Amino acid sequence: MISDIRGWPLVSVLVVAMAAALSGCGEGASGTQVAPQAVRGEIMDVQSRDLLQIETLTVRDAEGRTWVFEARKTLEFTPSHLREHMVLGEVVEVTFHQEGDVLVADRLAD
Repeated sequence: MISDIRGWPLVSVLVVAMAAALSGCGEGASGTQVAPQAVRGEIMDVQSRDLLQIETLTVRDAEGRTWVFEARKTLEFTPSHLREHMVLGEVVEVTFHQEGDVLVADRLAD
């Protein structure tokens, strides 16, 4: 019975450590919580890393503000698809988070 009681603090520490590690998935490099945001607007520029990956995406929202996003992973659309949106003046929605001064695109929707 005593060994069971002594084991509880270790189990508690492990549970707390696992919870902290899992909650850290949504944190920025500084340890502050990264809140996802979204902006809708027309595409002004697309720079591609290659045929399938976007490097940067520039969007102008309805208020005229220009947003420049970095794509650090493969997103839903290819650069050529986004250029089509740009030529046709179609609106896209960019879900992103901020890392320091950089806006990082997480998801695109049309």
